[in-house]
Amino acid sequence: MNHRDFNPSFYFTVPWRDTYAIQRQLIEIGAPYVLKSLPTGEITVLFPDLPPHLYAQVRKIFGGNGIPIDKFGEWGVVREIDAVSKRFKLVCDWDSRWINVEDLVAVMK
Repeated sequence: MNHRDFNPSFYFTVPWRDTYAIQRQLIEIGAPYVLKSLPTGEITVLFPDLPPHLYAQVRKIFGGNGIPIDKFGEWGVVREIDAVSKRFKLVCDWDSRWINVEDLVAVMK
């Protein structure tokens, strides 16, 4: 699956040491997923919308329900500010991106 076309719907956050075993199980059941590394040393496992039978298997692997991604709510928190480049870094559980201040606001004198 092309990561650009991947539209996450829910996620689980797991310790790095558990990632290999979880990946093996997900491959075994044929579940599509994307891994994202977090600054905390944990891994976020992202999933698109899944058919109910596949979601039930994923739920069994992780021992509970995934955390839904609020696609219409707040995106993340500011973690870094680069004053020289006039940009800031937004970070959430599954992604991060640099935003140019000038893309959001215009300063007029």
